[in-house]
Amino acid sequence: MHYTQEAFTIDELEQILEAFTKGDPDNDGKDNTFGISACDDIVYSWNTVMGSFGYAYRYNINVEGKLYEWCIAPQHREFLKLANKWFKNGWLDPEFVTLNRTKMWEKITAGIIGYWNDPFNYVDPTSEGLKKRPPMSIPQYNSNAKILIATGEIGKDGKRGVGQWTAGGEFNDNFFINKNVDDEKLIRILRIFDYINLDSEGVILSNWGEEGVHFKWSGEAHKSPPIRLDGMGSKQGFGFYNLDILTDENVKYNYTEVPLKIYQWASTEGLKYVIKPYRWDFFNETKYADVNSKYGSGLQTIWKEFFYKAIVGEVNINDDAVWDAYVQKWLKEGGAELLAELEKAPVVEELSKK
Repeated sequence: MHYTQEAFTIDELEQILEAFTKGDPDNDGKDNTFGISACDDIVYSWNTVMGSFGYAYRYNINVEGKLYEWCIAPQHREFLKLANKWFKNGWLDPEFVTLNRTKMWEKITAGIIGYWNDPFNYVDPTSEGLKKRPPMSIPQYNSNAKILIATGEIGKDGKRGVGQWTAGGEFNDNFFINKNVDDEKLIRILRIFDYINLDSEGVILSNWGEEGVHFKWSGEAHKSPPIRLDGMGSKQGFGFYNLDILTDENVKYNYTEVPLKIYQWASTEGLKYVIKPYRWDFFNETKYADVNSKYGSGLQTIWKEFFYKAIVGEVNINDDAVWDAYVQKWLKEGGAELLAELEKAPVVEELSKK
């Protein structure tokens, strides 16, 4: 297994896809491999490729002062053109339209697929559980396989990145204290908070319990992740009484050596490649949730149908009239109301600075 912080360009990635599709990488003399596959999980399928166009699945985007939902943005159209090209070239597994994540992983494990997206913490040679999914499943199937872990691709205009895991980002985890709490009780609450989140002893005790009773160390004590003993888990309350704040000091308890190195890059250098929504209604200040509840299911059907048809060539993504008709349909069926509510929501970057 090899690692690089250098990113491939889309042109370089296409050379890889061509080689894996046409180069008989499994040496069986058959035309049965593909450069890339995908599944019904967009993030696990297309995250970095979409990022090379400067946008992310689920997140609205500002294009020259105009707000777009991701699925009608000009960047999304360019992505669909690229995916259609890959399909026509035979690089994209034609079965991708029927696959779920597990079925896609099975194909990757079997060496049928050459390129895919994965979370960094899947790259853990010490985890028994992760041996059932790529990339750690691959050596179990083929001990001679070579795997390269790389960062997201660079698009033709220099863009790259991945969508923030959740839209809320720094606003996702909230800790509330009742305004009627007196000062003495507030001090005790904050001391407990600090102990179970920021003190190594408290972090270990609240997450994993007592050494030898509830967990054992995976490596050197206090320098490696704890492993819960058989029968110890959420039913015993471990992990429920903290906010799981990852600090430079306690992150070593969460990841072993390999994923920890990737995490350290991702949480420093990699932060500049995180793609956030342009606007988001964090505090329910608009009617976005109500409008989405009313129209969301129908809008999802519209974009999904167009998504797959565009990639496999059932609609011509290069035809302006086809694209415009799709966008107008999405807007007419409730999308315009969604965007109107989003226009009232805070700009994420501005809110993050406060």
